[in-house]
Amino acid sequence: SLKKGTMKTKIRASEHLEDFEVRKLLRLLQSEEQWHYYVLVRLGISVALRYSDLQNLKWKDIIGRNYLTIQETKTGKLEKYPQAPNWSKI
Repeated sequence: SLKKGTMKTKIRASEHLEDFEVRKLLRLLQSEEQWHYYVLVRLGISVALRYSDLQNLKWKDIIGRNYLTIQETKTGKLEKYPQAPNWSKI
């Protein structure tokens, strides 16, 4: 079982999950009620952001908002993403 803040990786290059692997991961996170990681994976895939850009998000940054504003860690750019209709289902 995953605990918040324990995600560590040794991946040094860009590696992508296949669609079936993403679905499997999301099902696992949902079944274990790991909502923090579930949201990070869903948002990361939806808006193509790095974990470093998403790790400091708070629920108040997402819930009840029409947009998501994130300052990208690597580039320093401030990006504004419109909220997708399915975000309310996260």
